[in-house]
Amino acid sequence: QVVGLAPYLGRKPSQLSGGQRQRVALARAMVKEPKVFLMDEPLSNLDAKLRGAMRSELVQLHKQLKTTFVYVTHDQVEAMAMGDCIILMDQGKIMQQSDPETMYRDPNNIFAAQFIGTPPTNIVEIGSENFKLGFRPETIILSANAGPDRAFTRRVKIMTREMLGAETFYKLCLEDGQEAMARLTNSSLAEGDTLYLQVDEDNLYFFDAKGNRVRKTGSQHYDAMVERVKRSHES
Repeated sequence: QVVGLAPYLGRKPSQLSGGQRQRVALARAMVKEPKVFLMDEPLSNLDAKLRGAMRSELVQLHKQLKTTFVYVTHDQVEAMAMGDCIILMDQGKIMQQSDPETMYRDPNNIFAAQFIGTPPTNIVEIGSENFKLGFRPETIILSANAGPDRAFTRRVKIMTREMLGAETFYKLCLEDGQEAMARLTNSSLAEGDTLYLQVDEDNLYFFDAKGNRVRKTGSQHYDAMVERVKRSHES
């Protein structure tokens, strides 16, 4: 009953759907009353619709059982939607450990910034500077005229447009040939449009030459980086 399979007790395994089979495996583990559940990509073989339904069921089950779940996945959506704490790893090295919101809003490095979020965080080079700049696609402001108070401003051309319903993805080409993705609710822009891309300072991430985050607090280099970004547009 806990996993919702009571109506299917008389069926053979071949008569169960993929999601139902997953719940059978989960029920078998539950009867042992383990202190920790270890799940290694349990939803990887399911289609997108069923994965979404099973994610919700697992979250509810976790709350009901009040037991620790260690859940291994390569799917950032599963990690963000289900995790209380995310440990993001790259080739066996922990890149960041935090709750989902912190992972999204305050990445420690380029790897974390680009792993979480769809489309990934944009990373651009600033001329010959020894640091890189990052900003999420949804923080981009596109307009015909450049506002005076934005920290990052570039002239861009819309290369492609993907209308996804409530949001539209735009692939942008900067004047120096670098590319960026914008995720906007405005779907009226067209391929070939030339506009200004702008990002507020609060939405910018600065990364050093090794890809590690340079934060505003505790770094004497942060203000200098902001000024160099502003001057790079003026030049």
